[in-house]
Amino acid sequence: MARRNLSNNCSNAKIVLLNRAAGKPGRTKIETDAPTISTALSENIINGYDIIVHNLDELVREYDIKDGVLKVVCVGCEIDLFNCSSEEAIKAFSQILIIGIYGSRELVTKLKKCGFKTKILERHYYLFPKNKKRRVIFSVILAEKSIVSMR
Repeated sequence: MARRNLSNNCSNAKIVLLNRAAGKPGRTKIETDAPTISTALSENIINGYDIIVHNLDELVREYDIKDGVLKVVCVGCEIDLFNCSSEEAIKAFSQILIIGIYGSRELVTKLKKCGFKTKILERHYYLFPKNKKRRVIFSVILAEKSIVSMR
């Protein structure tokens, strides 16, 4: 469906659809029947699918990305992806949309350090008993290169 949408609406653009595990480069296993909402990659999984994990440096190099647009849909891997990627690789993108579950504050700090303006588009919270602190469970972050950093 995504390919059909791209061919109908963006026929002249160079768009590469990637469905890859993102985080600390290497190999790991993922569970197929995880009992939690997080599918974060774990080194403790014995059974499951063996997968290769990539960071942004590898993708930028492999696809020769310059001024790219990145959409990250992660449930637990977004912190590792950005912490295990160089600033240069992150700066290869002019816009980044992150749909993730953990660490929106840490991600915003990292993106600002790389010269991006950030905006939290959505935040969803855990429901805790009365008088307890709310915690973000899900957020959507838009990051765009600031004009100063594009020069």
